[in-house]
Amino acid sequence: MSKSIYITIFPIFLICVCSQLNPIRSSLSKYPFESNETIVCNQTQPIQYSIKFSSIPRKPQVILNLWKIKMDKGISEVQASISHIKQSQFQVNIGCKSGVLELFSFRWFVVDDQRIQVLDSFNMTNLTKKTFKHQNPNALTAFVIITSIGFTGKFDFFLKILEINQTTVTVDIQGNYANVSQLGYQIILGIQEAFIMVNQSYFNKSFKSQDFTLASTITKILAINFYGLNYSKDVNFDFQGADGPKNTTQEYRYYVYPNGGGSYNNIFWIMRNITTVFSPLKLQNLSIKNQKYINETFQTSIALFIYQTNLELTSTRTFQAIIEKQFKKIKILVSIKCQENFGIQSQFYKYSNRTLQKKFNFIHFCDSQIRQMIYEVQYQTIDDAHQELEIRIQGSNCSVFQILYNQVKVQKILFQISIND
Repeated sequence: MSKSIYITIFPIFLICVCSQLNPIRSSLSKYPFESNETIVCNQTQPIQYSIKFSSIPRKPQVILNLWKIKMDKGISEVQASISHIKQSQFQVNIGCKSGVLELFSFRWFVVDDQRIQVLDSFNMTNLTKKTFKHQNPNALTAFVIITSIGFTGKFDFFLKILEINQTTVTVDIQGNYANVSQLGYQIILGIQEAFIMVNQSYFNKSFKSQDFTLASTITKILAINFYGLNYSKDVNFDFQGADGPKNTTQEYRYYVYPNGGGSYNNIFWIMRNITTVFSPLKLQNLSIKNQKYINETFQTSIALFIYQTNLELTSTRTFQAIIEKQFKKIKILVSIKCQENFGIQSQFYKYSNRTLQKKFNFIHFCDSQIRQMIYEVQYQTIDDAHQELEIRIQGSNCSVFQILYNQVKVQKILFQISIND
């Protein structure tokens, strides 16, 4: 006979508005936290619960931050996931699959900022090393957090980020996990400013942190996460975290209670507002030349070469290019093969302070004396950051965009060239 599980949900609303200093809404202004919902879950009554929040202009990302989980010893499993994310709500799915589950408490974060990336790997049964693609090339600080677990016996494992680069992140499970039947986790990535590490430790007994000023929570939010667990099976499965003020309202601390054995915890601050803003490349030099002969290096109608990557593009498709932040200047060459009586139209865009300052328009005509047009453009980087370019070559057209991840992901056109008959 199964018992009921009582699931407590703590809302945290994290919405960053560009580089402004105040979030739209946050429920973290009062401590200690009080649950706003208590829901009964058992093996025959899974939960599909809709959580609503004030509407925002875009579909957000959602972090499922598991703080407390308690089950009887033996064979047990709880599944958890997030789905149906919309601009004013999302759905939490909890499945109490086996055993006796007594407590499952989590907090949710709604993130409307592309300088933070959230990758989901919910309810996995094939526990192997896994590589994920991510979008932001500068989101290179990462944490992995457990969202659900199932087990049949003792275990001692932790999740580890083996590698992270501008496009992918690889997570591995290490230790003794033969008796882990199911595991869910999320990967939280962000730019350097997005997170502040507080403590990454293994705890095998109750822990009480140093004191923080309560005022420190005005600008940032504490996340206590499990990235690994050590369970002996001889006692109840009971792992918990907590935070809140001391007896006075001016001091604040967090707690870890690994009552079921030992826990591997990431404790870190998430900034409520990210002030780093990435800017478009600055157009520095432009050279346009016509040639009476065709350079043997470029035999196709359109060819594009980025010097800093040694990347040469000729075929019709869309390409993504990442330029390492060590390069402060980026130089691009475009070769256009001329056909007599055809015209070549080009536009180059110059930005200042993230707004379009000027557009340069050119028209060149091909005749029997002009066989090829060479465009050479140089940009200067504004930020100490990796730069992402999207190059589109489509028939007789070529365009280059810069992808910027601030609160919103945007494309800024750098230039476009087209052949017209």
